[in-house]
Amino acid sequence: MPAALAYCMASVNLVFAWADLRIYYTIISLVLERTDYIMTKNAVIYARFSSDKQREESIDGQIRECRAFAEANEINIINTYIDRAMSARTDQRPSFLQMVKDSAKHLFDYVIVYQLDRFSRSRYDSAIYKHRLKKNGVKVLSAKENIKDDP
Repeated sequence: MPAALAYCMASVNLVFAWADLRIYYTIISLVLERTDYIMTKNAVIYARFSSDKQREESIDGQIRECRAFAEANEINIINTYIDRAMSARTDQRPSFLQMVKDSAKHLFDYVIVYQLDRFSRSRYDSAIYKHRLKKNGVKVLSAKENIKDDP
């Protein structure tokens, strides 16, 4: 084989090898990006106050504490659901019901509440909705109460 032809073939092989490396690099980069996304723990915050006599600062304080909890546990907050002047003795709370419905989309792993009584004051409703969330892969976490289901 003439030297010029051998040189050309070696150059072509090098180009293909370089192209293969670029493809592998791209694939590995995409896998790593996807893995980072999968490993990120996403959460929503649910905040509520029950009476017209309570003030907006109550909601702000709950959200602030929930965000601090999320940050300390490396959890990404993607949404906040708020019910104002709604009792937790009933499940007829629009944002609460929307949050439970949205859990079926599998966009978040946790619901963070300031205290568990913000989620529900009815043991029955609490059990029913925690079960629904669990079926969707979502856990309820309390920012202020030490519960065993840590992230």
